[in-house]
Amino acid sequence: MAVAATGPLSLWSYSILDLEDPHFAIKAPIEPLKPQMVDQKSKILEKRLNAWCKGLFEVNLVNPYPDIFSKKKVDFLHRTVRDFLRLKDIQNLLLARLETPFDENLTLCKALLIQAKGVPKFDASVLEGILDDFSYYAYQAEKLNHQPPTLLLDEFARLMCPQEKSRYAPLHPLIIQKGLVLFVRQKLQDNPELLSTSMTYGPSLLDVALRPSLAKSRYIGYIDPQLVRLLLDHGANPNEDSGNFLGTTTWTSFLAHITSSDVSWKSRVLDVQLYRLEYRRCRAQP
Repeated sequence: MAVAATGPLSLWSYSILDLEDPHFAIKAPIEPLKPQMVDQKSKILEKRLNAWCKGLFEVNLVNPYPDIFSKKKVDFLHRTVRDFLRLKDIQNLLLARLETPFDENLTLCKALLIQAKGVPKFDASVLEGILDDFSYYAYQAEKLNHQPPTLLLDEFARLMCPQEKSRYAPLHPLIIQKGLVLFVRQKLQDNPELLSTSMTYGPSLLDVALRPSLAKSRYIGYIDPQLVRLLLDHGANPNEDSGNFLGTTTWTSFLAHITSSDVSWKSRVLDVQLYRLEYRRCRAQP
């Protein structure tokens, strides 16, 4: 888990390894956790970590900490430890000792989903940060396994849109922004009405795909031509009102985005090159 993570994980995240039910993250209720409960579990985890991994990992106190789960974080004792654990021979050794198959990206998704369900009410910024990480690891799992983690992503959507009947359910902007093409294709095949022009709540899915900055994320958002093509093939309308109250269409908003001053020169060139390639590929087809 530590090797697959993009940065130090919260100590509490490793509590997922205690759970025997593989579907616990989906079954877990959406219920705010008390700080005392999280602290108590963290003390137990810290003792175990020191007993099993002393010299490899260290537990750092975060001050000030953004949420009850991030009070303590686990990091490699030194960067060379991570490099060592990433060696192919060491990875093979660790895999050989597993009693059952282990998918680190799916495990991280489950840990983050449980954490998101326990976020105190009205703490939307913390929830968005957790689910930003969740959608990133879901993308990694989809890419490596060649199939989407559908059950986890469906629960993700239920958590983000428990009551709203918006165009984002079950395709939240972060799912579009991360480029989860296989999951998006699956959902559009099951429910083509997700792209219906009658669903006017917020920017369209195509608008989010063309301007990934619309989805608040700490990860760099790239435009995915494959995802854009998928949305267009399923009827997404580039001439639809973009939903930004300026009366612009999705297409004109995209053009404004790639020529605006707040987008770096390199990003604008990359966007244009991607769409030139996609345009040529489409024109080359019969």
